[in-house]
Amino acid sequence: MSELNTLHRQTNSLTRNQLLLYLSSALQERSIRFGRQTALSWLANYPGDLVVSLYLAKFLLMEGKNQQASTILEDICKRDPEYVDAQDSLATANAGSDNNIFENAISCAYALGKTVVDKELVPSWGLKLRSAIKLYRTNQFEESQKLIEEIMGYNLDVPLPAIYHLYLVSKTQNADAVSNLAMLYQQRWPDALAVNYMVIDGYFDRGDDTSAVSLLHRCSTHDLVGQVATRVWGKENPYQSIWPVIRSIPFNIPLPAEISALYGWNKLGSGATVNEVV
Repeated sequence: MSELNTLHRQTNSLTRNQLLLYLSSALQERSIRFGRQTALSWLANYPGDLVVSLYLAKFLLMEGKNQQASTILEDICKRDPEYVDAQDSLATANAGSDNNIFENAISCAYALGKTVVDKELVPSWGLKLRSAIKLYRTNQFEESQKLIEEIMGYNLDVPLPAIYHLYLVSKTQNADAVSNLAMLYQQRWPDALAVNYMVIDGYFDRGDDTSAVSLLHRCSTHDLVGQVATRVWGKENPYQSIWPVIRSIPFNIPLPAEISALYGWNKLGSGATVNEVV
């Protein structure tokens, strides 16, 4: 309870941890307006926060604003095609409307391990990609690469197979092969962060530090907490010093009763208000 009390003493500013607690609570309580406003307040300062963007999209879906949600989700999935919850939400936003977006999103979500109600909704490449990713995750690289190369032959406008192709090549071939392939895929999927990070590695390997740092700065603003960078480089991101520093933001949006009640913050003595709790 002490953490929650601390959170309440800081209602004029908002850290990212506090933000995520508020957004999770708002989603749980279907406090849509509060959740949407809170997400937008944060994204006005940190537009590259993929997690908060996903929350915003989910609140829009709750409001029935599927097209607005889909626009946000498409951008997230372009930047982080491995973000399974975003792919799943993108499929939800387009169910019964845009069949191409729905099919690609549900296939990616399924390939990444999401359960689907009806596997007949997933085309053959999605089924194969799920098998390829399973094989990759269990270090069966040769078998995985055969499937990935077969999927690449479909010439899909979906970056997820290409990302796993890069992962596989990085396990089985030299740095030059990875760099050349990454630059090829970057031309086709310029927003995919994982692809760009591998391009950055190639720049550094060739001594082109200027191009590497410039691209790093651009990528880091769209990967605020380094969720994609961590997949590519591990928890010890060698370029962490380049990432933006995440600070608290001003925050004066009143807490709705259902959020206060969730933590017992509305159980106050006579005459007290929630902002007076210390």
